[in-house]
Amino acid sequence: MSIFIGFDGGGSKSRFLIARGDNPPEMFLFSLNLKYTDLGIVNSAKGFAACLHEILGEEIPSLRAICISLSGASNGNMNEELAQEIRKKLSLPIKIHIESDSSFTLHTAYPDDESGLLLIAGTGSVAMAKERNGKMIKVGGWGRVLGDEGSGYWIGVQALKHYTRATDGLDHRGNLFTHVRNSLHETIGTDPSALRSKLYHNELKPQDLAPMVFEMLDHDEAAKNILDQSITHLMNGITVLWKKVKLNCDPVVTFHGSIARQKYIVDHIILQCKDLGMISKIMDEHKTLGRALKTAEYLL
Repeated sequence: MSIFIGFDGGGSKSRFLIARGDNPPEMFLFSLNLKYTDLGIVNSAKGFAACLHEILGEEIPSLRAICISLSGASNGNMNEELAQEIRKKLSLPIKIHIESDSSFTLHTAYPDDESGLLLIAGTGSVAMAKERNGKMIKVGGWGRVLGDEGSGYWIGVQALKHYTRATDGLDHRGNLFTHVRNSLHETIGTDPSALRSKLYHNELKPQDLAPMVFEMLDHDEAAKNILDQSITHLMNGITVLWKKVKLNCDPVVTFHGSIARQKYIVDHIILQCKDLGMISKIMDEHKTLGRALKTAEYLL
């Protein structure tokens, strides 16, 4: 029995869709970052191999091909290095296709000769367009240090900044401060100075605080301000991109990612896109994963 795998992963979650022969595909979710831009090629490959061994166990030799849609995987040479390292770790000559999740999702949203804009907002953020001639244009996608404004990581960092400012007495200590402080207590204890060390050593993940900001939306002005800024950043990306492509692109924008599915974010961006003459739609989060599996099956 041959096994094929489709993969879709970002900065917080990794999803595998497994097809075993004629059986219905099964999905496996790991709260894990497998990006080689964060981990390096070797550690990324180790992570993939560990997940595949956990999922397949003794069935590993039946694996034939895997299509990987991975955040940050935009370098062809590094993609090939990762593919070779995964084969090495698995000791299998499997077929592997690796592609940036942004371009893979863009072509999933607009297959064949379709065109439109795509807003990806999850742990990171980027706005992309596929023109009628197939050309791709991108705004953003520079990563958490240089960009990713409006993303889950960005929202979490703003919550941490609010916490530090409120700790110093520069911001009001409201509900968001209290909830962030209680959440951090498990990580840093009662010593606020430990926050920097945990953050810089990647032991604290800001994106994990983003859901809390949404929960506090109706109960804290600071939370609302953060989300309003997020909307502004994400909409700026769409607006700038639309100006670049409007003569060669259909007026459609598709939303993808955990932040781009949040009602407060989506409702405001839909209204602003409507003012630009654009229609909006939300992409099924499993659509990219399904296309990845089909691509894996076509590799043989």
